[in-house]
Amino acid sequence: MLSSPMRVVDMGREDDELYGVEHIWSIVDGNWRLFEKSFGNKNRTQVYLGEITELRHNLAHRRTRHLVQRADLIRFCQNANKLLRSVKAEEATLFEDACNTLAQGGTPWGTPIGGYLPPHDEIYDEFIGRPTELQRLGSWFMGDMKPIVVWGYGGAGKSALAFKFAKEMQESALRDYQAVIWLTAKRSEFMAGSARERTPDFSDTKSFCDGVWMALYGDVPTENNDAAGLIKELDNTPCLIVVDDLDTLLDDVDTVDFLLHDLRASKKSKVLYTSRHQIPGLNYIEIQGFKGDELNDFIRARAAEYGVDSDQCINRAEAIHSVTGGYPLFVDDLIRYSMLVGIDKAVADWIHRKGDAAREYALRRQLEHLIGVSGDVLMAVAVSNRPLSLVEVGQVAGITDEDAEQGIKDLIKWRLLHTTTTEDSIPAFSMNANTRRLTMGTFKDHPRLQGRKASFNALTGERIPATKRKAIAVAIAEANRILKLDGIASAADNLRSKMTGELSDAPDLHGVLGWIYSQADEYVGIAREHFTTADQLGTRKIDPYYHWAQMEQRIADRRVGAESTRGVLYLWQAATRVVEKGLERCGNVDILCQKAGYFKSREAEIYSQLNEYVAAQGAYQIAIEWYEKALESPSQSDRKMPRYLPYRGLVWAHFGLGDMDGLIEWLNAWRNVAGGDPNFRQEVNQVQWKFPDIAHRIPWIRMDDYE
Repeated sequence: MLSSPMRVVDMGREDDELYGVEHIWSIVDGNWRLFEKSFGNKNRTQVYLGEITELRHNLAHRRTRHLVQRADLIRFCQNANKLLRSVKAEEATLFEDACNTLAQGGTPWGTPIGGYLPPHDEIYDEFIGRPTELQRLGSWFMGDMKPIVVWGYGGAGKSALAFKFAKEMQESALRDYQAVIWLTAKRSEFMAGSARERTPDFSDTKSFCDGVWMALYGDVPTENNDAAGLIKELDNTPCLIVVDDLDTLLDDVDTVDFLLHDLRASKKSKVLYTSRHQIPGLNYIEIQGFKGDELNDFIRARAAEYGVDSDQCINRAEAIHSVTGGYPLFVDDLIRYSMLVGIDKAVADWIHRKGDAAREYALRRQLEHLIGVSGDVLMAVAVSNRPLSLVEVGQVAGITDEDAEQGIKDLIKWRLLHTTTTEDSIPAFSMNANTRRLTMGTFKDHPRLQGRKASFNALTGERIPATKRKAIAVAIAEANRILKLDGIASAADNLRSKMTGELSDAPDLHGVLGWIYSQADEYVGIAREHFTTADQLGTRKIDPYYHWAQMEQRIADRRVGAESTRGVLYLWQAATRVVEKGLERCGNVDILCQKAGYFKSREAEIYSQLNEYVAAQGAYQIAIEWYEKALESPSQSDRKMPRYLPYRGLVWAHFGLGDMDGLIEWLNAWRNVAGGDPNFRQEVNQVQWKFPDIAHRIPWIRMDDYE
């Protein structure tokens, strides 16, 4: 099942087989005295087997309608791991490895399919809730109806839901689909009393077709590139296409006619629209504001993100819902505003203004609060049309590099900037479109803003010519397409054939070659060569180091039991060195810091097995330092670290140290961000089994939900 979601459906069954997966619990229950010593808790065993049974049943009997989502698979792997570990089966480590891979954004189903999705932080910081809506989208996708519209009030989370679903489809590497493509029509947004322009991905039929071609192949063909040619291509290249903000185009009859009628005529592709209006004749999902447990989970996650008191915010949940309608965009802005004035004052201010007006007021108050170098940096990044490096920020803002660095740290703390890379792989800083438009509106009459514009226009020179950048992008897109269609060898050969002349020493291409080869164990030696070359050529992109570390982690996990304990230790140390290279080159990025903490924790576990307790204690301490840095460090826009991972790591590192006070501190902190963490409730039980008295110091452990 981990290699193909449908494998469990198609597995053979002997004629004399009396019991399938559905009946395992009946067997265990009827012979509990035989199983009690291994499984321990009867109720938990029933839950674990029941959830495995449910997934097996859905796959076997709803095979054309049931889509396996990441949360389903994580739950399945956790349950299988716990049951197998109870009976001391070696296969338990395979499922533990799968759990870690899935939790960190990986997939056991192979290479994600191609296409184009924007960086996730342009859409949301962290996705919370919406299980029913995601399930409905999954049923739609696996069914026969082609178009669907996700609609609701502005700020309800339409784009977030569509993006989350599209991302899961891309990562699931569905066998019959070649690409997932996101195109937004949004060209203006009402703000501060007027409509402000933005650059859409498309504005008419021709630009939409060009956008799809670029997402598929990195270029627009010279022939048959019209609407009819695209529909024909989509007949042979099945895609999921997300058309974001369709209602922007409702006055353009010809374009809407193409999107709603001609596009659905493609035989194999499916289209998902988002809109603030329900579209007559289309299957639809309406998005409403959060309420109940989903609202509490969202409030808790955002409070933890902004460093405000989550208990105070949860206590005002009813008032927050009253003034925001539970819409995620408004709730998020209200809680961020409470950093400045406190939650009670934030709610009171919202009551007087409501909706968009309240949001604009709150964000403007925060922006006006940023004076001195932080304000200079904010304006410098706002006037740019691309990410700026630290040096460029200082040049545009007219301040020293040290001041620019301090201003950037302040803005990242307020979540007004995010970390990315420039086109030549240097760490850089940018902001999302909403923050940029509001910043420009807030400071439109400020004389410093005009000075920042002039300074940005004065920046000259590009380290990589545009033609070379395009050639690199096209080569990577083509390699991705071939990898999906023809496998590793063909994709690698194709990319190698492009690496001539000025592209022979392009670190990005060596990094991608390393990633391609890292997909299969037989190529790990070649993968290491190309990852090493990318590092030696000075790549500053995070992805090569992340994929390199993922490969080393997979190798170390698989050698457990097949290698000496000391040999496995060497493998984890090698994985740690890879992450350290990435941290040295890219700086303290959260996801690499988290990896460093995880690898050090694995080293510590093995030192304990070798009875080298001093070394184990030291490794746990280093792991704690890296996990804490992961919480403090900025995110990289293209690869999001699940927020709960460092908290989980800190809990288990203090667990390994036997540090009860640290364990309790981070267990409470983990709970505050556990809304999106499928591990939390089960792992709390593991902690309690080791330290039964902990329930006396953490009252919420005794709640029914955690028993």
